[in-house]
Amino acid sequence: MLCGMVSSPRRIAGTPKARTFGSAVREAREALEKKPSLRAVAAQLGMDPSRLSKIETGKAVPSAEVAERILDHLGMTGDHKAEVLALLEGAETEQPWYANTLPEQRQHTTMIVEAEDAAREIFAYTIGVVPGLLQTKRYARAIMVGGGDPLPPSEVTIRVMTRMGRQGVLSPEREHPVNLIALIALIHETALRQMIGGRVVMVEQLEFLLKIMRRDNIDVRIVPNGLDWHEGLEGSFSLISPREDTDLYPLVFLENRRSGQILHADEDVAAYRDAVDSLLRLAMTSAATEEAIAGAITALKAPQ
Repeated sequence: MLCGMVSSPRRIAGTPKARTFGSAVREAREALEKKPSLRAVAAQLGMDPSRLSKIETGKAVPSAEVAERILDHLGMTGDHKAEVLALLEGAETEQPWYANTLPEQRQHTTMIVEAEDAAREIFAYTIGVVPGLLQTKRYARAIMVGGGDPLPPSEVTIRVMTRMGRQGVLSPEREHPVNLIALIALIHETALRQMIGGRVVMVEQLEFLLKIMRRDNIDVRIVPNGLDWHEGLEGSFSLISPREDTDLYPLVFLENRRSGQILHADEDVAAYRDAVDSLLRLAMTSAATEEAIAGAITALKAPQ
């Protein structure tokens, strides 16, 4: 029998890395030509089906030796195998998960998409840009191709498509409307003064904000510029709180152009909850936010 399971006090829910490793195992099994069942693969490996199930759901972390045997059996090779095995490092701990390479960033995206889909509430705070869940396609593309070191075209296409797809979690037409996600988007006022993609793209983006903030499950608030120091000046972040019927941890996601970080330790999540409370106290009312966005649109449309 295959053993070599790593004991973990957080095994019941599964850490983000453990869940992402498990998803990779499940996807590799389901991609096999004959699409064998979990029970069939477990039998071929000489493994208890319940143990393999826990691995696939991230509720257990296999040893490196056991993990490699599973991936070899599923036909995973080369760089992809190495990337998946790398997920095991720290997978049973509360340490932050850093992503610095494109493959690691894609793994982050996989985890964030899963967390957003199972969310009860999402807080998104951004400086200088509109949150990804509220971006228009042209605005998102302009961010990814702009600057002196743009992303590769193929990566831009993938990321834009992924970002647009992620926005479906906010739709009232979701398959399970009872699980409609509440989004509180806190946007630093500087985002209204940018020229991302040019005037036409900015007007389109801000008009989209005015439209979508009228949904019952979306609350957009502007955090004014010119305030004293506050937690929001440390950088953009998202705090994702799962529904009670899921087994996910609350997550904090920090992202910049070339790297990302996922936090899930209780003390880290608590610190960002405090930051959200502080920012909500500083933010404009919904009515004042609507006026500020409308004013920015008017300024953008004014003759130059």
